Amino acid sequence: MLMLTFEVGTERFAIAAAAVVEIVPAVKLRPIPLAEPWAAGVFDYRGHITPVIDLCQVFRHQPCAACMSTRIMVVQHTAADGAERPLGLMAERMTRMVDLDRERFQDAGVTVDAAACLGDLGHDEHGLLQWVDHHRLLPAEVAERLFRRAAEQTAAEAWG
Repeated sequence: MLMLTFEVGTERFAIAAAAVVEIVPAVKLRPIPLAEPWAAGVFDYRGHITPVIDLCQVFRHQPCAACMSTRIMVVQHTAADGAERPLGLMAERMTRMVDLDRERFQDAGVTVDAAACLGDLGHDEHGLLQWVDHHRLLPAEVAERLFRRAAEQTAAEAWG
């Protein structure tokens, strides 16, 4: 399976490349006033106002470093209403694709409810990496808050 690797601090993670719509540079984001620190902001992604989650804030409680290899991967998030909406995930050193067999990933033996998106651990020639399931990244109430306005806008457009 083809995986996109990225880092949060010194820890390595991977997401299935099939889940990634596009990788964009860490563009200037419009901040969301009074939002949680992990809500890095929003940007216009191909005509859609797209929220961006700072994975460094989520996993390490520090913002991603401002460097050339810090990027935003755009994935499709399935909202409660069934609609798919773009979601940006920002992380550091998002520069490599690796081809790993699913069998190379194993259960870590520890589960943290607050980190439901973190899956099995695997390894490649550079060491350990942890699978990230983007579908489980946002708790339902958080996704509802992030995408509420987009759903309202879509409904308003449907009514003309």
